[in-house]
Amino acid sequence: VSEAMTRFVASETMQSKGSIALWSLAVHRSLKAQVGQSAVCVVNGLAAHVCSEKLCEECVGAIKCLSIDEKTKKLLGENDALDLIFSAMCLYSENATIQQSALAALSNLSVDVNANQVLRISSDDLDTITNGMRTHPKVKDIQESAIIVLRNFTCSPSNCLILQQDAHLPGLIRSAVVNFNDSFQGRAEDLLQVLPLLNQ
Repeated sequence: VSEAMTRFVASETMQSKGSIALWSLAVHRSLKAQVGQSAVCVVNGLAAHVCSEKLCEECVGAIKCLSIDEKTKKLLGENDALDLIFSAMCLYSENATIQQSALAALSNLSVDVNANQVLRISSDDLDTITNGMRTHPKVKDIQESAIIVLRNFTCSPSNCLILQQDAHLPGLIRSAVVNFNDSFQGRAEDLLQVLPLLNQ
């Protein structure tokens, strides 16, 4: 599958079928690490066809599944997967499927437990995430994944400074808590405590 995707990277049909095949195979725990070695093919397919909404759904969905494996996470990070995920979120902000898959992938990729590292974000990255929350206030999976990602980001002091500069973030978090009567395993409260100046 990976050989075909590499050879025919310009073919949207091949990238679509290949991404779906790898996604399906990666569902099995016993195959996840092995399939993860082909993650670069999915990233390259996404890069070549980011203007295709359908293919973005499939590639980002595959990345979400593949990014659970620790070795694959590193591979994805080294091959610009994060930039492409944010690009897909910006291009298709109205597409709930892409937003949810992208945020779930970011929640996996934002923290490297083995290396004790946290993804450092820019204000543009934060805007992309909060725009997804704002656009889909009634989609619980999106709100929950966004709060997980944002909570992960607070492990970095530089990220906390960026979060604190967003005057609308506390309101978005509170809205998610109220809409779903859920504190998302305490992560919402943790986030609000990181935003003391804006939490008054």
